[in-house]
Amino acid sequence: MADKSKSSSRQSIKKNQGKASRVSKAEREKMKREHLNDLFLALANALEISEQANGKACIIGETSRMVKDMLKQIECLKRENEALLFESQYVTSENNELQVENSAMQDQIVKLQKELEEKTSQMTKLHFLPGNQYCSNHQLGLRFM
Repeated sequence: MADKSKSSSRQSIKKNQGKASRVSKAEREKMKREHLNDLFLALANALEISEQANGKACIIGETSRMVKDMLKQIECLKRENEALLFESQYVTSENNELQVENSAMQDQIVKLQKELEEKTSQMTKLHFLPGNQYCSNHQLGLRFM
């Protein structure tokens, strides 16, 4: 008989544990729903959805619409970025060409300045030679147009 009382008390404990786990499971489900509701409200606030259209379906629909719009914006920005990169490469190439041309022109300026100094030096030497008061342009190597 002692075995029967031990056995029945074990069964009642198991039953109570089963009920306790069912209650806690229900509580967990309720907490889960409340958490989801809080997340929906936070999403609605982030999307600045009005109080009138605050249903879950509306929130999901608005979120879906906004995500699609953002994906379109991303694609547009990607295309714009590619175009700007191409334009930047073109401008860089043009800049490099202009720098090469500028360098060539600077070299040419230096060369012409040296030629001018040489001609000026020759002219002053010829001008101040004794007995040579007048020199022709041909003797100086100058050409006038």
